Amino acid sequence: MATANRLPRYTRVENAPDVSITRPKQKLLEAVSRFYYLTAKQLTRLLYSPSSQTFVMQHMSELYHSKYVNRVFLPTLSPHGSPRAFYCLDTKGFNHLKSQGLAEGRFKGTEQVKRRWLFLQHTEQSNDLMILAHLLARQDSRVQLARMKTEREMRHKPVYVRMGRERIGVVPDGWVDLRASDTTCLAFELDRDTVEREAWGKKMRAYNLATLGEYQEAFQTDRITIAVVTTADQRRVRELIKWTENELEKVGDVGLADLIMFASFDPASLDPISAFCSNLWQQPFKPSFYSLLDERFFG
Repeated sequence: MATANRLPRYTRVENAPDVSITRPKQKLLEAVSRFYYLTAKQLTRLLYSPSSQTFVMQHMSELYHSKYVNRVFLPTLSPHGSPRAFYCLDTKGFNHLKSQGLAEGRFKGTEQVKRRWLFLQHTEQSNDLMILAHLLARQDSRVQLARMKTEREMRHKPVYVRMGRERIGVVPDGWVDLRASDTTCLAFELDRDTVEREAWGKKMRAYNLATLGEYQEAFQTDRITIAVVTTADQRRVRELIKWTENELEKVGDVGLADLIMFASFDPASLDPISAFCSNLWQQPFKPSFYSLLDERFFG
């Protein structure tokens, strides 16, 4: 196949020759299948060194033109620059993985590409949090990433709780089971400074109810830390903490305060050691800063 920089970006070339699924292409396909939507930059960060992005882009371009993956574009709000491409599986890639026992169920390619830009922005940053967990396990040999669930997986099987007559699905933006000397399960909540106070309070009430038993049954563990990451500034952290404190006091149960932590950072640029092991995190009703993973976890 022609080199990646000669291939069109927005349309496939006609009668493109098939490609051999080499080890790099196999790894890239498996990663796209696992996370559903990834950019070339995310794939590079997840699997390779930063200097390998051109290598990744070339392989993804060949997979796209050979119909193993598709491209979904996030429109740019600036008059300069081009839309960012997200890769998702296409039918041929799904069938390839399914033949190896690495994919199951039904697949509709049209569902993959019909995504609005707000959804893609949220998914991108949620996946950045999950990638951080993968990088932590790669960089620290003491840490094992035992299990993970993406937001998409959990939307298909939410943890339901009842609030009055209403049945509410609790769906974190990602969930990981990290193990070293101890076990920590993190339910990520990504905040982009768009949720209002009423909606946040309802989310906290739902989490509070879920941790009384429904969460433990669904995830087969009693370990949970709700890790709230805002991409806004420290002002937003203080705001979310205050809303959470008010809500827990209102329902008369402040026990959730020990299970929830808040921090402000960009998950695409922060390194995993800083994200998990530095004193960036705060809790309701406490003035100090903490690390998400403490000395008890590492032993």
